[in-house]
Amino acid sequence: MTFPQPTIIPEIGSIWVSTMNPDAIKVVVGHVEQSNWLCIEYIRLDTNTKEFEPRNQFQHHNKRL
Repeated sequence: MTFPQPTIIPEIGSIWVSTMNPDAIKVVVGHVEQSNWLCIEYIRLDTNTKEFEPRNQFQHHNKRL
């Protein structure tokens, strides 16, 4: 018998850095559902733009500061 893994969602206000671009500091500002995917909405401090990406992708390419 398998049990579903709990969904871990980055907290609003938490600060993350991209593992591929260390200049890309991101502040989580919300959670949105986009095409049935839970997405993380954030502001990039280096470009001052608001963006979002799927939760799994966000957590794979970023690490929390």
